[in-house]
This record gives sequence, structure tokens and C-alpha cells, in this order.
Amino acid sequence: MSRAPHWLWLAAAALLVGCHSQQHAGAGAIGSLIAARNAPATPAATAGPVPDLRPGPPARPTPLAKDKLWQQAAGGAAIDLHRLAEREGAAGLMQGVEAGGTLALTALQALPAAGDAELAMRRLCRILRDGPPRRIGPVLGAVQAVIAEPPRPVEALDPEGMRSCAPVLEMLEKNADLPPHERDLAASARAMLGERL
Repeated sequence: MSRAPHWLWLAAAALLVGCHSQQHAGAGAIGSLIAARNAPATPAATAGPVPDLRPGPPARPTPLAKDKLWQQAAGGAAIDLHRLAEREGAAGLMQGVEAGGTLALTALQALPAAGDAELAMRRLCRILRDGPPRRIGPVLGAVQAVIAEPPRPVEALDPEGMRSCAPVLEMLEKNADLPPHERDLAASARAMLGERL
């Protein structure tokens, strides 16, 4: 029986090592994808300073302020707000919220039309919790409108983010510093959230 040349054995060994390394690299990539899929998805950091929710320029320069669709949507027309929500999604709209000023108010109006608006709830409820009572009306309106949207027949995107709103809404419902209509809004949102969850 003839023996294979020495170089042939070395080539076979190198091929096996290469395949083994590729297999591990592939497994690592798959593991990263699974981890990313299972991580809580939020379009913006849940912590940070409360944005300025008064009409006016953003707190710092941003390209959003010169964007034509953002400018049109600032007029409040439903069709423009819907187009903005479709284009930006929750992540893009939350950039507007964090920028503050009229951009924030426009983003909050558009948010309920975003298909992934649920992803913004965790941050919005932090703003409700930490923001000055005189300024949180637009955020409360957006949260109530997102909760009022019929649940989509897909897997919930961030159920924990939605649940995190319940104690905040309960606190606002009892907050005497809020106008009565905003306390009613918080109560309505909390009741609908309880049914939804």
C-alpha cells in the first residue's frame, strides 16, 4: 500500500483547520445576531436630560431642522405627519424628540403613526417621569395615542418598555400639578395599557 506524500497530509491538515475556523466564525456571527435579536430594542437611550418641549429651534444644530419633510410636518397636517412617521420610524422620530423645540413636538405628533412606535415608549415614559409637569403634555398625548393604537398582529417589539409606563401613568394620574385633562389622559392611557398587556 503506497503512502500519500508528506505535502499532501500537510495540505489536508491546513484545509481542516481552515474549515474549523470558518465554522467557529460563522457560529460567532450567528450568536451575535441572536443576541442582537433578543436584546431590548430602543431607538434612543432611555436615560439622559429631558428635552426642551417648547416650540422653537432645537437645542443644538441638527440636519433635521433643514429637512423639507420635517418642515412640512411641523404644520401638523395628518398626511405629512404620516409620511414623516413612515420614513423615520421610531428611531428617527426620537432623534427629533431629543433635539427638542418644534422638532420634538412634530416628532411626538407623528409617532403614533410609526409602525414601531412601541420602541419609543420606554424613553417617553422616562421623560414623563422626569420632566417638568408644565411641559409633558405633548409627551403624554403621544404615549396615550400609541397605546390607543390597535395592537398589530406581530410579535411585540418591546413589551417591557410598554410595561414600564404603567407606574409612571399611575403617578401622573394622581399628580395635582397636572391640569385635570392631562390627569384624565394619563388615567385613560393606563386603563388601555392594562387591557393591552
